[in-house]
Amino acid sequence: MADNAVITGAAAPVGAVTDAVLARAAAAGDSTAFDELYRRHAEAAWRVAYAVTGKADDAADAVAEAFTRMLAAMSAGKLADLDAFRPYLLATTRNAGIDVLRRAGRVRPSTDEMADPVEAPGAGPSEHLVAGVDAALVAAAFRSLPERWRSVLWLTEVEGMAPAEAAGLLGVSANGAAQLAVRARAGLRQRFLQAHLRKDVSSECRFTVDRLGAYVGGGLAARDLSKVDQHLAACPACQDRKADLD
Repeated sequence: MADNAVITGAAAPVGAVTDAVLARAAAAGDSTAFDELYRRHAEAAWRVAYAVTGKADDAADAVAEAFTRMLAAMSAGKLADLDAFRPYLLATTRNAGIDVLRRAGRVRPSTDEMADPVEAPGAGPSEHLVAGVDAALVAAAFRSLPERWRSVLWLTEVEGMAPAEAAGLLGVSANGAAQLAVRARAGLRQRFLQAHLRKDVSSECRFTVDRLGAYVGGGLAARDLSKVDQHLAACPACQDRKADLD
């Protein structure tokens, strides 16, 4: 009753109540408390779901499923730390988004996630999702990434979580989350550069053009580096493309 009194405003405005108090009240059947939790966190959950699924309708389904799972978990007393409602919710939302993809047959393994680590250049504008870049190209590059890369980028770059904090949501160790974030940023950088290339490419240039984003981004595999170097030395068209990326 004390918590419910706080929720209804007898002791304090709803906005001043902590997530833990709201979660306890929601678990006890207070719909007003659950509505307030939804109001606070639905937008962040939707963005995580969209990063996973890539479709607005799928993201909405995942968010609805995640909040349903959260209410069931709270009611059953399965959340050990109610102060961590938001991290629990985002992890549940990611899992719900993956389930949506599985039901639609859109989850498939990606070799990119298991690739050898790439050496990231020093921090610069491409290290962060900053204003001033071409939003359409960033969005296209982001959507082309494997799901785990999209998730770790969203949690660390947009939600502002440290890799150690995001690790629990992703089901990996703190060190694994940090390495995953490095790979994801490098992958986004390469795909962003690749998105700038013109589509009218001859068959002789295709091998180089397909790898030029990684080449300029500093992440091209050693086995391909010499071949791209040789082609660039003899191809003015690809030299122009490289200059555009630079």
